[in-house]
Amino acid sequence: MMVLWTSAEQEELKKIFFSFMKNNPLYDQIRVLNASGQELVRLNAGPENPIVVPQWELQNKANRYYFKDTIKLESNEVYMSP
Repeated sequence: MMVLWTSAEQEELKKIFFSFMKNNPLYDQIRVLNASGQELVRLNAGPENPIVVPQWELQNKANRYYFKDTIKLESNEVYMSP
């Protein structure tokens, strides 16, 4: 498995996403998927603050429309689902 970032970098990414969601409450979730559709990071909107989903609850999303749309993108593009 190719490592995309160190654990410290992953924790920093979670903090950035947490802050973004806290300041932009219209977002229900933010997730990072690998090339196989496996979630690497996911935050869900909570009643007061975003919730960082624990590693053991992360899921594979390879069969979802947003993954299928995302996998077609160029490496410098980002997908935001409706």
